[in-house]
Amino acid sequence: MPVSLTSFVGRERELVEIKRTLAMNRLLTLTGAGGSGKTRLALEAARDLVGGLFPDGVWLMELAPLVEGTLVGQEISKTLNIREKPDRPTADALVDELRSKNLLLILDNCEHLVDAVARLAEMLLVSCPGLRILATSREALGIPGEVNHPVPPLALPDPKHPNTMEGMERAESARLFIERASRRGSTFAPTERNAEAVARICHRLDGMPLAIELAAARVGVLSAEQISERLDGSLALLTGGSRTATPRQQTLEGALDWGHELLEAPEKELFARLSVFAGGFSLEAAEAIYAGDGIEKEDVLNLLAALVGKSLVVVVAEASSEEATLRYRTLEPIRQYARAKLDENGGESDSVRRRHAEFFLSLAEEAEPGLKGPEQEAWLERLDTEYGNLRAALRHSLERGEAGESEMAIRLAGALGEFWTMRAQVAEGRGWLEAALEKGGTGDAHIGKVLFWAGNMARELGDYQRAEALGEESLKLARDSGDDATTATILYDLGLLALYQNSYEHSSARLEEALSLQRESGNNVGVSLTLQALGLVANVRGDLVRATELHEEALLVARQTGDAIATVFALGSGALVAVGRGDYEKANNLRTEGMRFAMRFGYERLIIYYLHISAAQAGGERHFVRAARLWGAAEALQKAIGAVPSPVETRCFEPYVRAVREGLDDPESSWDEGRAMTKGEATDLALSEEERFGDEPIVGRASAPLSPREREVADLVSEGLTNRRIAEKLYISKRTVDNHVRSILDKLGLDSREEVAARSPEKRR
Repeated sequence: MPVSLTSFVGRERELVEIKRTLAMNRLLTLTGAGGSGKTRLALEAARDLVGGLFPDGVWLMELAPLVEGTLVGQEISKTLNIREKPDRPTADALVDELRSKNLLLILDNCEHLVDAVARLAEMLLVSCPGLRILATSREALGIPGEVNHPVPPLALPDPKHPNTMEGMERAESARLFIERASRRGSTFAPTERNAEAVARICHRLDGMPLAIELAAARVGVLSAEQISERLDGSLALLTGGSRTATPRQQTLEGALDWGHELLEAPEKELFARLSVFAGGFSLEAAEAIYAGDGIEKEDVLNLLAALVGKSLVVVVAEASSEEATLRYRTLEPIRQYARAKLDENGGESDSVRRRHAEFFLSLAEEAEPGLKGPEQEAWLERLDTEYGNLRAALRHSLERGEAGESEMAIRLAGALGEFWTMRAQVAEGRGWLEAALEKGGTGDAHIGKVLFWAGNMARELGDYQRAEALGEESLKLARDSGDDATTATILYDLGLLALYQNSYEHSSARLEEALSLQRESGNNVGVSLTLQALGLVANVRGDLVRATELHEEALLVARQTGDAIATVFALGSGALVAVGRGDYEKANNLRTEGMRFAMRFGYERLIIYYLHISAAQAGGERHFVRAARLWGAAEALQKAIGAVPSPVETRCFEPYVRAVREGLDDPESSWDEGRAMTKGEATDLALSEEERFGDEPIVGRASAPLSPREREVADLVSEGLTNRRIAEKLYISKRTVDNHVRSILDKLGLDSREEVAARSPEKRR
């Protein structure tokens, strides 16, 4: 057993699993691609077993230098000091020597001699009951009794949390980089400042130990930030391993060359073609870019299985909403290596990338109508899963100069517009859409769709001038083509744009025309959205009765369609009106249901909207600290996705913001507490059942009307009922009654319950 000169980092779980498996089984094979750390893991596990389970020792057989399978037995005999006899086969001599011993053989790097190793291992295990074998190979030996243990990449820093040094310490890949880099000299020291760069390095190298060690070897010449920037698309940086290491361990490319040379020609071809996939792929997608021209789908399955078996492709089980499905991926450094192989044949590279783009264009266009209606959640998940591939297809289509690729870029960008909006990726989506418009293309319908979505996202980002120009251009194309359905959609968007700019008459005209066309065509999802937009117009104009009617109809239609997004919009708009009318019980029910919907879909723009509504309600209910935290959290999340509050949102919420600021001695500290919250913490606060009512006085609003529930409570107060008796009579909590009474006093500008009784019912209303 060689003595290691560097520390072993991580792999605690794997070490326990390997030792447990060897205690229960006689053949364990660690499989993985070159650079995955198989040998080091095997040696580290074996060190703990010397003298315990194996009193006759643990012996390492390094098979990489061997070029012929017949030499395997001789190498084992040499290592174990077994004297060979000219008249006896080597295998028989090994059996005679090992039959009565309890020892562990480590057969390292079996892949290039896998058939010979498999035959000898099986014979030895059958004849020598005290023998156990720990093998490392890029593919399993494939004999009875073998347990295959794929060696996973090192754990990566959690991308959902800030990259702090504490977080780095919990990620094996980051610990390995930091440990190796720290030995390169005084230029590197782990700090909060370079933690993000270290995390990016680990993610770009997919946790491959050799790749991380080679990247760390560049410290002293490059900073962590520079290493991170230079890792995109090339393995050239990953050189400079130990001078005493074998050539295949001095560079990542050398390590991968070793395994690549063992592939059959068709396997090499599929391996190269799979490099066009980003973020994984399905069997169906692999067949689309490889099958044809005499190659059957069954051939693709068999070749893919071979690449999985040789550790160049990883199987990933993903649970969909219906059943567990399998996807495949290559670790990023291996994908870069494969891409270089594909690029060596320029003509084939272009053809494969085009077929990849065509496949994902077809997927996007199939998903587009499914993003409205009862199947939208499943389609969102599908597009989320394939988003890396969709980006790659867009990039290829935009980079190519041919007319066909330009049209493909237009179609793909237009098909993804709804997805970008629903996932609050408006800044990125706008960039792709504007780039597609620059390329041009044929087909007014496709161009019109891109114009529409580019305008929609310009509006979300506060660029109203650009939004109006793009919207009017797309509207003209739709009217000229007689496409009433598309015309209605664009009119709805332009109506919102006018509303955002406080042009209420113009907004109502656009929205009413859109509603008429949507009713004629039976587009009930559109009807619901337009009704809630008209309700918002009524709301900001102070007609809360009309706003309530419109939002109730919008919600009813949305529920009938089964479209969750339309339902979320309608619930939110209805909750906002209920807050304005002081009907906090109804507001609470609507916003709670809507917030849970928005969270389930990950629709960040709507989550922010619900945080605003929750803050407004908290302020109205006099819980000013809670309200300030929610305002701060919403502000931070809005900034994070690049969205800006529209003038209409400012107008709707400004009175509530002002009341909270006036109600607190130090509002900014509470705002800062909210800004520091994560999205999960903010939504938990919005949905929590903790005490929502404070004791702070609120500025009176004598002109505000009582809600229907408040009028009912006021009548019972006039009859002399206590708050507890009112709660029992109305089947609501006493806390809710307390809140209603405080709101009644505030709205009527009164100081006591007796004064409520003195007011006539007409005056109370």
